[in-house]
Amino acid sequence: GGLYGGGQNEPPAGHQAAARKEAAKIGPLDATGNPSDSGRVVLLSIGMSNTKQEFSQFKRLADADPEKSTALVIVDGAQGGQDAVRTQDESAAFWRNIDDRLKSAGVTPAQVQVIWLKQAIAGPRQGFPGEARRLQDLLVKIVNIAKKRYPNLRIAYLSSRIYAGYATTQLN
Repeated sequence: GGLYGGGQNEPPAGHQAAARKEAAKIGPLDATGNPSDSGRVVLLSIGMSNTKQEFSQFKRLADADPEKSTALVIVDGAQGGQDAVRTQDESAAFWRNIDDRLKSAGVTPAQVQVIWLKQAIAGPRQGFPGEARRLQDLLVKIVNIAKKRYPNLRIAYLSSRIYAGYATTQLN
């Protein structure tokens, strides 16, 4: 396996340099996306029910950490029943729900700079590698939607779904 090409677990030097360059640009932004000492940095989750379950726990722990920056706002945008097929549609209610969650958190799309994306395909039928390639294509669409909706997006962390081989539904 490996997380990167050629079975490597360390990112290629160019990839690492690009990530560092983008991370260095992250800082508090006002509601319109301009740098501001009193602004916010938004970390947003995007995904389905597994993402929601994991991220809601992470958010609870992170928000309680006294060392967490007061500029950091963590928003759980993940939603049950919203797989990659549904979220790759820019007009899906999924994205309007995220807008509502950002607003409820007192932040704007222009302040989103980091996302955690964890998605899967509900009821896969093509087997491997067909479904893996299909998911890859859907993830590209979702990241492109995120970049369009969140113009100051700098870093996107992508995770694979947890193992579901013991699940008893056809969803997995």
